[in-house]
Amino acid sequence: MGFADAIAKFSNKAVNSADQVVQQVATEIGGRLVKRTPVEEGEARGGWNASINGYSAAGTGRLDPGGGATMEQIAAVAATAKVGDTIFITNSVPHIIPLEHGWSDRAPNGMVSVTAREAPRIVANIAGRIRQGGVR
Repeated sequence: MGFADAIAKFSNKAVNSADQVVQQVATEIGGRLVKRTPVEEGEARGGWNASINGYSAAGTGRLDPGGGATMEQIAAVAATAKVGDTIFITNSVPHIIPLEHGWSDRAPNGMVSVTAREAPRIVANIAGRIRQGGVR
């Protein structure tokens, strides 16, 4: 293997690792948002939706009290993301803003603001695991 081949191999590995960080961070953050969303009927929890490089304000129409289907959708979309993409995790349920601002005793500090404060630690932990060769 020549020098150019070694550089190409290193570059491909670095890009692949960076893509993995992006994908796993989006999946982790999305999962935390879903799990932290208070449940009455499952509309708010099922309202989370992931998309790449654009979003729709249309709701999902999904009732998902357990959050499993919603987390699967987020993970599936995140798995296609690449470095440089913008991943949107949105919720168009009409009462999501009041929920974020403490409307429910089950999430008095919201979901997004709590998760946003954790984001730097989430990124660092996932990047560290990937750097050490660990996956999830």
